[in-house]
Amino acid sequence: MHCHVLGHMMTGMMGSLLIVRGGELTFGLPQGVPCGEMEMPGMGGEEGGTIRTVNMKESAFSPTNITISMGDSVRFVNQDAFKHSVVWDSAGAPPNSPDINPAGAAGDSFTTPP
Repeated sequence: MHCHVLGHMMTGMMGSLLIVRGGELTFGLPQGVPCGEMEMPGMGGEEGGTIRTVNMKESAFSPTNITISMGDSVRFVNQDAFKHSVVWDSAGAPPNSPDINPAGAAGDSFTTPP
């Protein structure tokens, strides 16, 4: 995933999201593998998932890497004073976000579907 504001992408505002099926062991994200080349299982529609939060602050994602389970959602919260968006690089990923407004404005967060 990456911020869709060109200046932010050029300075490295990127993050990784590893989706695993329930019960699988995970050992973090592989190093040096572009997201477009990683095998990513499809998103499931299991109910009762957890919402994980990723903050966008100072043109960076925090945390930069998270692991979620099938059925979980990810909430992106903009804590900067300007708009951001989230664009996925992998097939089968959630829909791209609309513009996420500056902190405290209407629409200052975006939550992916499970």
